[in-house]
Amino acid sequence: MSTTLLPAYGRDFKTVKAARASWASGQDWIIADLFHPYDGKPCNRQEMGDDVMLRFCAKTKITTPK
Repeated sequence: MSTTLLPAYGRDFKTVKAARASWASGQDWIIADLFHPYDGKPCNRQEMGDDVMLRFCAKTKITTPK
């Protein structure tokens, strides 16, 4: 089951390519999953792996990092 993440620190991305590049570079994202024990906390690729969904563009679009 994948976890939904939001960009951290006020960042947002307009394109899938930009969101995936941010994730691949190890930038922080916020866990946005009510059933995750660390909901609302920052994380990055090294901590979460690639089984996540990245929500971006003012929370209107979603993609996987692959």
